[in-house]
Amino acid sequence: MATQTHLPLHWRLRLLDVLDCPRSDENLRFLQAWAQAEGVTGSSLSQRNPLNTTYPLPWGSSDFNDSHVKNYSTPLEGIAATALTLDQTTFAPIVNSLKAGTATAEQIVTSCWEQIRTWGTNPQVILDVLKTM
Repeated sequence: MATQTHLPLHWRLRLLDVLDCPRSDENLRFLQAWAQAEGVTGSSLSQRNPLNTTYPLPWGSSDFNDSHVKNYSTPLEGIAATALTLDQTTFAPIVNSLKAGTATAEQIVTSCWEQIRTWGTNPQVILDVLKTM
């Protein structure tokens, strides 16, 4: 189980709110599976960065690893950086799927396969995690 330092309290709800997406069960399920697929266990935990974004905040964030996954000082910063990353054109299909609020978590993964790969996550791992939920 990931620590609260890595996964800020209610991070999924807060991220969906910032992105103006519905808090549907499937959106929450997708985000939880994505976080698990990111390998959020043990000593591999960045600080307050649930999806391991590399988004640099102008007022400060530090590198967690050689891939430039960031550590953030507060949960709000981690959620904001994740939202700012997802707000980029490259990831628009993910946000659009979340905003629609009608797809299953599995459908979000399959329809956004390339964007999830661009993020740096193996989409098949998310699907494997979803089978266990």
